[in-house]
Amino acid sequence: MVLAWTLALLLAQPAPDGARGPTESPEPAPIPDAESDRVLSFFGLLELEKDPEVSDEEKVRQWKAFLERTERQRTYARRAVERWTFAERRRLLERAVRRDPGDAPPEDKHRLWREVAEAFGEDTREGRRARDRAGHWKRRATQRRVDAAMEIEREGRPKVDRIRAWKAVVEWAPSSKSGKAARARIRTLQARLVEEAQSLDGFARIDDATRLRAWRQVLAGDPTPDQARRARRRIRELTSAESNPKSDGP
Repeated sequence: MVLAWTLALLLAQPAPDGARGPTESPEPAPIPDAESDRVLSFFGLLELEKDPEVSDEEKVRQWKAFLERTERQRTYARRAVERWTFAERRRLLERAVRRDPGDAPPEDKHRLWREVAEAFGEDTREGRRARDRAGHWKRRATQRRVDAAMEIEREGRPKVDRIRAWKAVVEWAPSSKSGKAARARIRTLQARLVEEAQSLDGFARIDDATRLRAWRQVLAGDPTPDQARRARRRIRELTSAESNPKSDGP
């Protein structure tokens, strides 16, 4: 099985020192069988202190018993944290190993392995291996986005569609080589949208509706702040011109 070494490694690990199995519990404290051995809560002890009928020796005894009970509870709580942390780590690892060879999207597999790495800590052997596996699926997911964008390019789809496809690469892996190349491609496509809109403005025979569509394409792509301001201004001007057409005379 894929990554069987990782699962075998974890299953071979003993539970943390002092931790029992997930379904086991520590030995219960003895149940007092005498009224004098009744268990008092913290607030019960505070009330006991106010009772003048109770001797100082009894108050001391009750507070010592409270401290003993508290220490037993703290010991159990520490072991419970270790026990359930161990169980959670194993559950996460088993799920990641089980999903790794399947048909789940690489994005999901990347997320599962990142959860394993975070659970173990990336400074541990298990955490480093999980991180490497997460990196593998990160690259696979990136390549899938690149392939989809290249297919859209080959189909000759509109520039806005191409920009959106390349933005998916940038958003997923912004610092990767693919992400940087995608960002450069987006800038090129966006510049062409602006050039086309500006060129249409230079031809008197082009109707305003066509110009309006071109500037809206600029805005629908991935414009810089300056390009977005110019596009919004031209859209307002052209929309106003459509709403108030020039009169041809009386």
